[in-house]
Amino acid sequence: MIIEGTAPAVAKVDLATAFAFLADPRNSRLWFSSAALAEPPEGPLHQGLVWRLEKTRETRRDLSLSMVTYEPPHRFVWATQPSHLRTSHSWELRFQAVPEAGTTSISMTLRLGLGPLGWPIGLIASARLRRTLQTRAERALERACAVLEAESQASRRGKETPSKRSKRSRTRGLSRR
Repeated sequence: MIIEGTAPAVAKVDLATAFAFLADPRNSRLWFSSAALAEPPEGPLHQGLVWRLEKTRETRRDLSLSMVTYEPPHRFVWATQPSHLRTSHSWELRFQAVPEAGTTSISMTLRLGLGPLGWPIGLIASARLRRTLQTRAERALERACAVLEAESQASRRGKETPSKRSKRSRTRGLSRR
């Protein structure tokens, strides 16, 4: 049983920039999840790329993810590793340039593939789950657009961008270990 929720947004950055930034899991902490990378992806972005997010209160375990679809600059899909018993998650983002120069339309679809233990809940509360997924997609895209626009403005002014600050703080944290 698959339940999904979708939300749209518009970011005032060009298509290629929006796609490149959001498709990169190394930027995910800035817009997608507060979870740090337990195991960062290696190498350039590509279909089949894998990484792990650290355990959070919501996930209760490390979460292995992969880039199951990578179609620059229009679409990518991240997903948890499938399991017959566990609920699987996927996050699909679609990008489209809009007539206003330097502006991109972004759509995010969150999907839950409920395992057998989740089927009763899915049957009873599917409408509520859809609304919850839609709300989560809306919030993630709000954060994504805010970060994209802040990155764009900072780079135009020659200032340090939020992602560079984040990378610097991650590097400092590694050097203390």
